[in-house]
Amino acid sequence: MGAQETYRAMAEQYDAWQIALGGEFAKLIAPRLDRVLATRRILGGRLLDLGCGTGSLLARFKGRGWTLAGLDGSPEMLAVAKQKLGAQANLILGRIESLPLRKRWDVITCFYDTLNHLTDRNALAAAFREVSRLLAPRGVFVLDTNNRRCYQTLWRS
Repeated sequence: MGAQETYRAMAEQYDAWQIALGGEFAKLIAPRLDRVLATRRILGGRLLDLGCGTGSLLARFKGRGWTLAGLDGSPEMLAVAKQKLGAQANLILGRIESLPLRKRWDVITCFYDTLNHLTDRNALAAAFREVSRLLAPRGVFVLDTNNRRCYQTLWRS
């Protein structure tokens, strides 16, 4: 099996893999994100998910009046996301450090420890500059990361 076929197979099995490891992350994070947005009184608008993968989080917001977009570096993951979302979201192949977008966003999310993949300090700084450039004046950036304490706590065994 070549690299392309391997990536395609991984993307197609990604959601099942998450469920097998304890649950779909989007199902766990969406209610928490809803609470953050409600606190900020952001009940609709434009939502951009960085590192969107197979589009599971975006799928939880479709049909709720949001303008949705997702960015990922994997064409294979975006192909799976396209199957879930159809025309409900603009799916973009790209890198967080140089976002190929101009419009402002009310909500930008970056979950699944996506920022942990930017191990170079300059790349991480560029990603934050890009988010700052695209975030609407009263917008919110919601993210997660892992750190040493998290790994020591969760992966002790």
